[in-house]
Amino acid sequence: ALMEEIGAAAKKINEAAKAGDMAAVILPAEEIARLTPRFGELFPEGSTAPKSRAKASIRTNPDEFEAYNEYLAKYALAIAAAAKDGGNVKKAVKKMFKSCKSCHKKYRIPDED
Repeated sequence: ALMEEIGAAAKKINEAAKAGDMAAVILPAEEIARLTPRFGELFPEGSTAPKSRAKASIRTNPDEFEAYNEYLAKYALAIAAAAKDGGNVKKAVKKMFKSCKSCHKKYRIPDED
């Protein structure tokens, strides 16, 4: 459910940025930054779930996984700050989504087609 909340907020950010509604990116970006620190709770040592797409490397590389989480929160806050200060929101959005993609590539099992 946590990942779905973050995914929904990311979708709102993407849609608002594409529409040029920079004020609309603030709340979902702040929501992502607020939720991201809870990622670690989802993957305690020895945990598994039948429907999980998480790779075991999350538990074998917890410090690196945590660093990805910190980047996501940092970039989400950068989106909100850029929107509030008239900065380059689209550049900040691009960085956040690049961070998401990098983490997914390393720590998430791809969808089966």
